[in-house]
Amino acid sequence: ATPTDADLDAASRLANRLLSASESALAINSHAAIIWATRGVALSRLATLGIDGAAEQARSAYDRAVLLEPANPEWPYRAALGLSGLGDKAVVAGYLDRAITISPNHAPAHLLGVRLLEESGNWPLAEGEWRVLTRLDPTNFTNWFGLGVSRYRQNNFTGALNALAQTLALNPDYANARYFLALVYDELGRDDEAIRELEVITAVNPDRADLPEMIARLRSGQSALVK
Repeated sequence: ATPTDADLDAASRLANRLLSASESALAINSHAAIIWATRGVALSRLATLGIDGAAEQARSAYDRAVLLEPANPEWPYRAALGLSGLGDKAVVAGYLDRAITISPNHAPAHLLGVRLLEESGNWPLAEGEWRVLTRLDPTNFTNWFGLGVSRYRQNNFTGALNALAQTLALNPDYANARYFLALVYDELGRDDEAIRELEVITAVNPDRADLPEMIARLRSGQSALVK
């Protein structure tokens, strides 16, 4: 939903309070990385509200946190997270690369990175990140789902099938995985299995008008999606 003027005003007041608190803390201790990172968060929020110069000041604050604790991956990760909504993907990628260089198993950094890769349609690199995430947390069904979707987007339907099957083994009720599994079955020419998956989703989501249409197309020998 589009934020109202009241929402924006509340967000501005909150960010300014956080900024003021960080400035007070820095007056007492200017060598604490967490305070500089907190200042970066406040300025990042103000930057998203269109405050001139806030993005540059946020980067400066995050950089100070990184400088104070160069072996801590949390600070470049928080910089990437805070700046990710401001449009400069190269800057965000630089912070993420630093966080992952310091800590190759930093799952939140990999997760933020894969979201940015997906937004830009870079599915091969996204698949690589999802593979890392499935290794780091093999019981998290959303990691397997992400891997399956990234493979589907590259027309690797057998690989997508394996990843989506693992998703549903971990969470049989995950409708999004069944939807993409149906698309994979369709691409593999396994129409009966595609129909079965779509019928399972329809049973719990009867208001989705697209599903009966997809089932009808499959039964008539057409692709589930209009191409």
